[in-house]
Amino acid sequence: MDDFTADLAPLPAAPRNELGEFLRSRRSHLRPQDVGLPEGSGRRRTAGLRREEVAQLANISIDWYVRIEQGRDVRPSVATIEAIGRALKLSSDERAHMRGLARAESVLTGAGAGAAGRSTAEAVPDVLRRAVAGMVLPAHVRSYRTELLCWNEATSQLFMDFGTMPPEDRNSLVYMFLYANARERFVEWENEARRMLAKFRAVYDPHADDPVLVALVDRLRTCSREFDTWWRQHEVRAQRAEHKLIRTPGGQVVRYDYIGLPVMEDPRLRMVLYVPVEDGA
Repeated sequence: MDDFTADLAPLPAAPRNELGEFLRSRRSHLRPQDVGLPEGSGRRRTAGLRREEVAQLANISIDWYVRIEQGRDVRPSVATIEAIGRALKLSSDERAHMRGLARAESVLTGAGAGAAGRSTAEAVPDVLRRAVAGMVLPAHVRSYRTELLCWNEATSQLFMDFGTMPPEDRNSLVYMFLYANARERFVEWENEARRMLAKFRAVYDPHADDPVLVALVDRLRTCSREFDTWWRQHEVRAQRAEHKLIRTPGGQVVRYDYIGLPVMEDPRLRMVLYVPVEDGA
């Protein structure tokens, strides 16, 4: 349930410093010896690398790095961002995420009140609803907020009838973390849940002033210990197709590949198809 690519322009900058939070989370996961620095003597008050160590590794001044991490009104160059990425040993997905956040922060910092007034309504074109309903394969449409907007009978048979949920629960993340049915259906539930959350985090960060997203995260952090723990780890993952092992209601384990198709009329929407993989494929 997690193949959504956010082909979205970042919303106006949030008052929160998502770039700084991301950088702090990444340096907290590294030890000096991981990057060729001496561990030093005495107890370290900072989990992971210190700011001055990141600055040293990136060959920039500590003052410049602090300004970037604190979200001050600075415009780091591409070379600086790349150097920080190398210093923090970021993956390709993490580097891409950091570049996106850096562009948004440097261009939009202080650019107004943000997107709190944007409409939260997601309109699925009628022709798309009819197309999804007529498909044999499990299919659904969802928003960048992971809202489940429409689905077909094959989806209801494979997972559950999302129409039986309260409207506020019709969301892929809510289903994954708060519904026992998801733990029954996804054979590798923890891997799937962490992967879904990491993909969502990559969408959330540049849209962190969206009140619907904020409310969703607050709810899940309150209601799910796993979500709260993994959210604080701040892992991000690029949107890409990956197979899933699904346990059908009859108990059979089936491997599914899926594809996410953007909706031309509204880049906030995506149609997702599940395609069973035949043995030997």
